[in-house]
Amino acid sequence: MSTDSRGMPKKALGELKLGRATLFAPLVAPVLYLAGVYLFSPSSSNEPTDVYVGLMLVSAYALPVSYIGTVAIGWPVLKVLQRTNRLTAGNLILTGLVAGGVLFEAFVLLMAGFHFEVLAIPYSVWYFAAGGVMGTGVAYIFSVISGLTKPSSG
Repeated sequence: MSTDSRGMPKKALGELKLGRATLFAPLVAPVLYLAGVYLFSPSSSNEPTDVYVGLMLVSAYALPVSYIGTVAIGWPVLKVLQRTNRLTAGNLILTGLVAGGVLFEAFVLLMAGFHFEVLAIPYSVWYFAAGGVMGTGVAYIFSVISGLTKPSSG
């Protein structure tokens, strides 16, 4: 079995990087959501206290959704891409874009008590876009942390 410069098996090192990526990448979603709220909402306050309180409130909802999305959607897609030798940062980020959009629309629908009128056009487009940005951010950070830069070797 091949080892790295520290004597650690390369497979274990890869699993460690994937574990770190799974742990830290989903933290990006609430940060991106809050940044979007403060950048695009005319009624938002930019006071530091409001930003911290907002981050805590958004994290209470966004973090569980982000972690569930990473484990329930991201990991299975990662494994399929790995098995088909198509695991690249680009493919993972594209998956994050689509999965994030769909997941955020489902989250909005859940928070609205399944009142489907919240998904009417143009709101649905904005929700999908916002979720896509969050999913893309999570997938990008996941790719960076895991060291994913080229196709898998099997």
